[in-house]
Amino acid sequence: KERSEEAKRVDVENERRDVRFIAKLKETMNNIRKEEIVIQTRFNNARELCTADVPDDEESMRTQYINLDFFIADVEVLGCLAKKKQAEVFAKYKNKFGLTTEETARRLDTPVKFGQRLFTFHGLLTKFPNILFSGYSMETLLTFKKTIEKEEFNDENFRCKLETEFTIIWEGEDEDERSLLEETEEKMETFV
Repeated sequence: KERSEEAKRVDVENERRDVRFIAKLKETMNNIRKEEIVIQTRFNNARELCTADVPDDEESMRTQYINLDFFIADVEVLGCLAKKKQAEVFAKYKNKFGLTTEETARRLDTPVKFGQRLFTFHGLLTKFPNILFSGYSMETLLTFKKTIEKEEFNDENFRCKLETEFTIIWEGEDEDERSLLEETEEKMETFV
């Protein structure tokens, strides 16, 4: 009897966790306006954000915390985009050569469990391409995969947000090219 009470308590906690996750995911997806995503590819203040001392006053602490929150979300999106591409390579490699997931993982020198997770992630992103812009990591999204699928089945608006194509604006790429061009021009001037 004690075990069944404990099992019920765990089930209720898991259900609450799922509800909180879906609420936060929906909020994040609803905050995307005009179906346009800005991806930061350059973080000029990354070192400062990650190593600065914690300030003493409340307002500065809040500002630092919020700035770190945005930074982490941008890094998570970049991480998800990289994992998405890795999953695409894994899936194409597996399908092109007619291999099992285990053999594909071995040939790509990656742990089998990770290969399986990549393949599952690829399937999730094929179905819901925009979920990678949620700011959640691949592992978190896979943890809540069944919850996400259940909610999209029950909520058409949520499903549309996950399926609608977004325009990606890469912020930082041009700065990298300009910076490289300026460095090259400076070096050339030195030789003249």
